[in-house]
Amino acid sequence: MPLAQVIAELNELYGLNMSTGDQILAGQLIVAVAEDPELNQAGRANEPEKYGQVCDKNLDRIVIEKAEQNSEFIRRYFDDRAFREAFTEVARQQSYAMIRRPLRRSAERRATGGGTGGTGRS
Repeated sequence: MPLAQVIAELNELYGLNMSTGDQILAGQLIVAVAEDPELNQAGRANEPEKYGQVCDKNLDRIVIEKAEQNSEFIRRYFDDRAFREAFTEVARQQSYAMIRRPLRRSAERRATGGGTGGTGRS
């Protein structure tokens, strides 16, 4: 199930208002679980049920570790001017590109008559 669908279902079931940012955070946590050496080994060596038991025992630890890493990032952002300036530049460029991407796609569709127009784009 795609992560966006999981977030949508959690929003509906629990009356949450989780956003794309929450989806990214959840994705970050899932990647951390998959990359954890103990869980990675358990996933390779076991069936889903046994893996689930190992995962359940370790998930809180991984969430705490990621929270601590994120806290360190935030602390550094506020305490280190050079880091903040570098991140600001990257954040500005990347967020602008994310905002503009749908506009660019829409313009490309209009320019090609709304279809793929043989270009392979949709």
